[in-house]
Amino acid sequence: MQQPELEQVKVTGGFWKEKLDVIADVTVETVLENLEKAGTVDNFARAGLPGQKDKAQTLPWNDGLLFESIRGAADFLRVRPNKEIEARIDRYVDVIYQACLRSETGYLSTWMMMDFPGLYFDESGDARQYHDAYNFGCMTEAAVHYYKATGKTKLLFVATRFAEFIAGNYGYGQKADGSKKINMVPSHEGPEEMLLKLYILYRDNPELKAEIQRYNPDYPLSIDENEYAELVKFWIENRGNYENRVGGANYGVYAQDHALYYDQTVAAGHAVRANLFYTGMAAAGREFQNHTYLATADHLWNNIVNKQMYITGGVGAVGMDEAYGDNYHLPNDGYCETCAQVAMGFFSAYLSLSFGDAKYADVVENYIYNGVLGGMGLDGDSFYYQQPLSAKEGRWDWINYTPCCPPMFLKFYSEMPAYIYSYTDEAIYVNQFVSSELTLPDGRKLTMESGMPFGGDSVITAGKDTELHIRIPDWVGAGKETIRVGDRAAAYQMEKGYAVLAVKAGDEVTVSFPMEPRRIYNDEQVAFTQGMVALGYGPLVYCFEGVDNPTIPGFGTGEFCMGVAPDAALTARFEAGLLGGVTTLSAEARYYDYNGKLQTVQAKAIPFYARMNRGVSSSYVFVGEEPKAAAGRPKSWLAQATSSRNNGNSPAAAFDGDPETYWAAGSQETPQILMVDLGGVQDVGRVKLTFTSGQAWKYQVLYSEDAKEWELFADRSKNAESRQEFEETGRARGRYVALKCTESAGVGYISVAEMAVYADGSQTNLAQNKLCGATSYSNPVDSPFAMLDGNETTRYCPPGEEKPQTVTMDMGGAADITGMRILFEKPTDWTYTIEISEDGQNWSAYQSETYHMNQDKIWREIDKAARGRYIRFSITGTTGGVWASAWEFDVKTAAEPESIFAGLLDSETPGPGSAAVPGDMDGSGEVTIQDVMEACKVLARQSAGKVPTQEELLRGDLDGDKLFTISDVMEICKILARKA
Repeated sequence: MQQPELEQVKVTGGFWKEKLDVIADVTVETVLENLEKAGTVDNFARAGLPGQKDKAQTLPWNDGLLFESIRGAADFLRVRPNKEIEARIDRYVDVIYQACLRSETGYLSTWMMMDFPGLYFDESGDARQYHDAYNFGCMTEAAVHYYKATGKTKLLFVATRFAEFIAGNYGYGQKADGSKKINMVPSHEGPEEMLLKLYILYRDNPELKAEIQRYNPDYPLSIDENEYAELVKFWIENRGNYENRVGGANYGVYAQDHALYYDQTVAAGHAVRANLFYTGMAAAGREFQNHTYLATADHLWNNIVNKQMYITGGVGAVGMDEAYGDNYHLPNDGYCETCAQVAMGFFSAYLSLSFGDAKYADVVENYIYNGVLGGMGLDGDSFYYQQPLSAKEGRWDWINYTPCCPPMFLKFYSEMPAYIYSYTDEAIYVNQFVSSELTLPDGRKLTMESGMPFGGDSVITAGKDTELHIRIPDWVGAGKETIRVGDRAAAYQMEKGYAVLAVKAGDEVTVSFPMEPRRIYNDEQVAFTQGMVALGYGPLVYCFEGVDNPTIPGFGTGEFCMGVAPDAALTARFEAGLLGGVTTLSAEARYYDYNGKLQTVQAKAIPFYARMNRGVSSSYVFVGEEPKAAAGRPKSWLAQATSSRNNGNSPAAAFDGDPETYWAAGSQETPQILMVDLGGVQDVGRVKLTFTSGQAWKYQVLYSEDAKEWELFADRSKNAESRQEFEETGRARGRYVALKCTESAGVGYISVAEMAVYADGSQTNLAQNKLCGATSYSNPVDSPFAMLDGNETTRYCPPGEEKPQTVTMDMGGAADITGMRILFEKPTDWTYTIEISEDGQNWSAYQSETYHMNQDKIWREIDKAARGRYIRFSITGTTGGVWASAWEFDVKTAAEPESIFAGLLDSETPGPGSAAVPGDMDGSGEVTIQDVMEACKVLARQSAGKVPTQEELLRGDLDGDKLFTISDVMEICKILARKA
């Protein structure tokens, strides 16, 4: 069976036309730009220069990432010419070519040349770090693909010169000097399949081989492509053979070097390396008709798919070594590196061509829609390195991350159109349902219009007589498809998962699959999902995301935060305005509120690929069929930690100086209040608010010296302007500053990325990392509020072992304390102190001890009377390197103090009211020359685009037009004149 060339398939519309446009127009540019910024191209400019002593600017594998990106970009160029991208790649190739000419042998891997000059491959001494063979493979692949896209041969010369060096010195046979070639197999696999492409190119185009041999007379080449084929075979066949191995290396199971290839029956080791090795084995088995290669690859594929793959296609569950684990070891927070999933897609595509069984194309489809697509944000320039089923981390924008997944992502989707169809001399196979046109060299043509993934109908029109093999996806269910030719039911037979029927030129074949929500259950041998269910729709796997389910308390705490019962009705609805247009699923879910009462809600699920596109929000693929009871009601306290590993969506996230984290209210009820304690009475001149999106946010900003009597600083309760950032200015003195959100601005929840408080004219944020709190919060994660949320499955956790770590808490009012109880994280010796204060300034000791905790989930109960409002809890020591973390902290009181938020929640809008003296801008109680000056400052700020605060308008709008103008300043001057 053959795969069509990219030029023979055109994606014509629908879901995939839109996605591929974003990838081609945005992602390609993003990936190349970031690799260039990182210094990847500059490494080539410096490598091999006489006297060069600088180290490489990037990591050992960045050469390969650049070449992978060129390969992906080249495939897009084949069907989407882009002069700017082509010119950019030409510029890179010029630099790479010059580096090649500086290499005596043709070897070209910049990190090794600059950090370990003169050493090749494992002679570096670090088998996990060296990537020069991997970089070489990526170079050959890029050269082949770029030649096919542009006809340009400069990079092909560079790659061939490198290939001649490797093939002449490593593998089977003898070197030119008669000595035995060295046993070198790539530690990071991939070159097996990549070098095979160079062999095929020269085998099928002997005139091109002659052209490259003559490319640069100063560097003559004697190309024998059969040596490349033999080297590919050597790399496959000598895993587990350490005789005469370069550097005496034995990579072990980590790099699939623990056994000869045909003795490997269970996928193991680093999942990316493994899947690239298996891909190379499948490609070589197909090319050389080596049935041992193919049988081994197929056995490993079945092991992965049946015992080591998540329902999204995720593979490599173990974070340590980014590796495969034991069979059925599939925890919901498993590692699932995107690169491993891309490689598994390539692997499956080769087996599909070799065996013609629909099960391989089923897996390719899973990656197309779930396991790979989920690795990129809808914007095309944000990504996921890992894709666990249960996600709490947001997408990253490349900075400070290994950027290996975006180039792999490019390779997969630039080639994806070629996966839609395959063919033989007699038949055309429809493997994927994508609106497209196929034109084969023999004149056979198909067109397809498909509603996938949200619509189940596809119409296929034949341009010539042929035999069609139409894949019936596994998710459809046996016999549930409908196939018609014109207006009559089609006669067809099922073969290897394909519906087989003969069609005539002009025949219109309509294939219909039932599109309805479905429940997905894991194999019962997967212990992590017992009692759990996932949802699917068509080829898509779904997940529940916190942003869509804000009313469920503690949504971020775990998959059993709610339960979707086996008999709960499932409803599908297409929402054109959501996430680029998606079908959402809803189901009645049950959850326990913080009072332990069972509640119901219509829970909403979105496609797995679309998660984390509306800010950071926990998401789960599997959820319980029965919810777990909440431990208790969260405490409406202010809190502050010396440090925390993650602020989640807690109030602290709005005061941590990081705009990527945010507070999210845990309820859609309004009003919601976010409050900070500045630690003492301060002059406040400016409050800056950064919400998580541009909406018509409606709110008030208030301040108080004692958290009892509140005054208005700014009022946007009737705001109609959609913005993400707001800046309020005024004059106030207060210790507490509160944001009171009066409506949810139409997005269903309230969330604030940052709330900053400044004195007039200062750039120092008085609110950063101060005591803070909120009326509700959706996901405390590892913040101090995780100790106060009434949930024993969330914890406060600092970012490391360093101690002491302290959490300071404000109960909101002084109370008679009768005792305390603490649930530390795990069994160890906990050395800690507790102090109490009524004013937050003068502290007295309450408890100081080393507590021996001998088993999990045992509370430390303290019965001791005291009086106070503030509590300071410090963990000063543990044994065994345990971090200073705790699940819960409770205080028992004779009477619960009134919540610090109660007054603001229950009262009408507080403010200066009629007591304000007209014209008194500085609040002194009378009109003076200082007020005229202050009025002029308001005008000056207004001319710079600043909006006067409500208090400034109240005091200074003397002509009643609800604006602040020069006429108001004149009226203040008149008051002052009358006084004189």
